[in-house]
Amino acid sequence: MSNGRKFLLALVAIVVLGLPALAQERKGAITGTVKDSGNSALQGALVDTDIAQAVSFVNPSGSTPGSTPGTVSLSNPSLKAETADNIDLLFERTLKPSGMISAGVFYKNLTDPIVSQSFREFFPNGPAPSAQPGPYIVSQSINAGSATVAGFEAAYLQHLSFLRGWLGGFGISANYGYTYSRATSIPGRSDHPRLLRSAPNTWNVSPTYDRGRLSMRLGLSYNQANIFAYQFQDGTGGSTATAGGLNGPNSDNYLYSHLEIDAQGSVRLARGLSFVVYGLDLNNEVFGFYNGSPQYFNQREYYRPTVAAGFRWSPLHEK
Repeated sequence: MSNGRKFLLALVAIVVLGLPALAQERKGAITGTVKDSGNSALQGALVDTDIAQAVSFVNPSGSTPGSTPGTVSLSNPSLKAETADNIDLLFERTLKPSGMISAGVFYKNLTDPIVSQSFREFFPNGPAPSAQPGPYIVSQSINAGSATVAGFEAAYLQHLSFLRGWLGGFGISANYGYTYSRATSIPGRSDHPRLLRSAPNTWNVSPTYDRGRLSMRLGLSYNQANIFAYQFQDGTGGSTATAGGLNGPNSDNYLYSHLEIDAQGSVRLARGLSFVVYGLDLNNEVFGFYNGSPQYFNQREYYRPTVAAGFRWSPLHEK
């Protein structure tokens, strides 16, 4: 189009259909996209369940009597494949001299979403012949009745080459997403928690610099706390109400909020040779889980920053 401007307005209707579980070892998907000259898109996906979720087995770990519960993982041969109807609306515009800005909204209606649920149970004889008797946390994949996901997303990419001198090497890449989710008909509870691994707020910001032989990237990535596994029950359907309530130490298992800072830089030398240096998790951000509220943590891990440097050679060097 004229003046280097391009507008994209796409209404995407996506129907996700479940297939019977095949002999895959992990969750898989078959996807396809059809596009026309107007840049609209129709996408379809076929999603199957994990074979490990559909075969009964028990994996007990030792339980210390009177203290730390052991764990038991059960699969579920009665799992149904989940289906979804998705609608996405996207606006995109190119920027001069080199960049793009986009914004969009999305809505997804899920039927029989597969979620993970955990509960405590005492096994006087142990859950398996080789396991100790005592309390165990039992986890199992189940189908929730239905779920809704909706949200907003925006992205901005710009190379600031219009700046004078060495400042023209700067650039910025950023995106933000807000997600609302709601699950219904989870066994043992009458409330409507968020879907698993559905963080309300996520964003990425990456200042860049590219000029001559020098290239540098700084990356900041954030994911807000989100539910990893359902554990809370309120007595619905004859279930045992969780002690401490929804925000107590026995409630749903959450992933901590996570903000990580990474960096990378490279310098092109000669004849396809480059010097590269990078750093990961420079702020030594915590990774872990808690139950109900952040003060009731059950796992906190610090991996320390990783820094590395080296040379990279490409046979297709410049002449």
